[in-house]
Amino acid sequence: MKNKQALPMPVRDVKENDRAAPEQPPRSRGARLAPWLGVGVVGFVVILMAVSYLLDPTIRSWAERNLNARLKGYETHVAGAHLNILDAALTLRDVTLIQKAHPQSPVAHFPIFTLEIRWRDLFTGHVVADLSLFHPRLHIDLIQLRTEYTDKVPLSKKGWQDAVESIYPIKINHFTIDDGDAIYVDTDPNRPLRLEHLYVTADNIRNTRSAATPYPSPIQAEATVFDVGQASIKGRANFLTKPVASIAARYHLENVPLKQFKPELSRINFTVEGGTLASDGYVEYGPKVERVEVYQAKIAGARFAYIHAAPTAAAEAHRVAAVKAGTQKINNEPETLIKIDKLEVVDSQAVYINDTQNPHYKLSISNLYLELTNLSNHFSQGPAHLVLRGRFMDSGVTTIRGDFRPEKAGSDFDLDLAIRDASLPALNNLLRAYGRFDVQSGQLSVFSQVKVRRGEMKGYVKPLFTNVKVYDPAKDKNKSVVHQAYEMAVGAAAKVVTNSSTQKVATKVDLSGKLDNPNVSTWQALVQFVQNGFVNAILPGFDRQTKETAPG
Repeated sequence: MKNKQALPMPVRDVKENDRAAPEQPPRSRGARLAPWLGVGVVGFVVILMAVSYLLDPTIRSWAERNLNARLKGYETHVAGAHLNILDAALTLRDVTLIQKAHPQSPVAHFPIFTLEIRWRDLFTGHVVADLSLFHPRLHIDLIQLRTEYTDKVPLSKKGWQDAVESIYPIKINHFTIDDGDAIYVDTDPNRPLRLEHLYVTADNIRNTRSAATPYPSPIQAEATVFDVGQASIKGRANFLTKPVASIAARYHLENVPLKQFKPELSRINFTVEGGTLASDGYVEYGPKVERVEVYQAKIAGARFAYIHAAPTAAAEAHRVAAVKAGTQKINNEPETLIKIDKLEVVDSQAVYINDTQNPHYKLSISNLYLELTNLSNHFSQGPAHLVLRGRFMDSGVTTIRGDFRPEKAGSDFDLDLAIRDASLPALNNLLRAYGRFDVQSGQLSVFSQVKVRRGEMKGYVKPLFTNVKVYDPAKDKNKSVVHQAYEMAVGAAAKVVTNSSTQKVATKVDLSGKLDNPNVSTWQALVQFVQNGFVNAILPGFDRQTKETAPG
């Protein structure tokens, strides 16, 4: 019997779609709720933001009310406010600050004023805030400044900090000014003192991150000065010292135009035209230290004038006394250092104008170069050195060298002066004021050496007159007969004391003796030297010889 061959089983083509799908595990309740939770969070945030904006009018009035309740003598107007509920940031918009005594002109405007928590300091356990001012504008005029100066409440006690903390009760640890503008207008609105593009940063104000150090807070500032100049400071501070904050910083000034200071200088009888200032130095100030060191300063292309006038004579004397008292107070004071390492004045002119005499006269030095080094209020720093070159009355080649030492008891200095071949006719107003005559031609040379120690002056002034011609019939024909006779006598006297071989009139004035006041300041001693020596020495070659021959 034959074996039957097994037939193959038919193979079913099973398609992927014909396979039974595995059963899905049931979704957890959390997974089902997650989308709804996300929607709820987003909705809650949207609601909070909407509520925060709805609260803006209430926040605005509340902030304005609290600010004004703490300020003294000033008042604010807040145009808008917003509190971001999510990060607790408070923003004030268009805040205007006015001085109540003069409300017509705001003293400050803050377009954007923000306060926010400094979140990174939370990790160190400190809750502090940032204060940022964007494009602030400060505008002060002379009237407002005088009101503030005469107010019995000092500016630091006007409630500024209390006002800020009343609307944001968290201590400020970081402060910034972004692109600010500060203007002061004195008597001339066309010459404001203006800082533009002012950027200021002060960090770690509450000293939350540094170890114990005298100056834990880094500070930095920069600005454009009077449209063309530049100024910057960089250093450190301690805002927690009492009664005032402490600061130690380097400063830099470049291309600062001096003409903008003309209104301020006019009140102390100075005028300035043209010129620029550049300087680098260091300032340290605090409750126990006052230090200003000018590493270098340079004034170029300026014309300075001092005007001595009868209406301001009393005020001038008062200022001199105040400067003298202030100088004596800080001289050799252990906690106060004022020092100028180097001061240069180049391509400039210095003028002294005396309006108290008849006629008025002026003395000037043009093409001025001045170098002053090592000037200090401490004797231990050594003497200051002065070198001056120029042309006296635009003609006489002038050199002055001096050494100055700060002394508590009074002035202490040595001075050598030489003026060669200055034009005498340029001094005619001076000669008319003191000698009642003038000259047609001639040159003046002056040589002097003087030492001042402990209230005593020793030295001499020796003027030399060359080719002097006093009387000119054509020039003096309109003068009175008596005055013409006087000038002829002066000319004759000049010839009497003329060296026949050199054609020079020579005299010598001894300056030895005690000063008017043994405690006189160096500046006063120099003025006394000029008055008693230089001015009066010009005339002896004429005046002393003509007292017996001139008409009465």
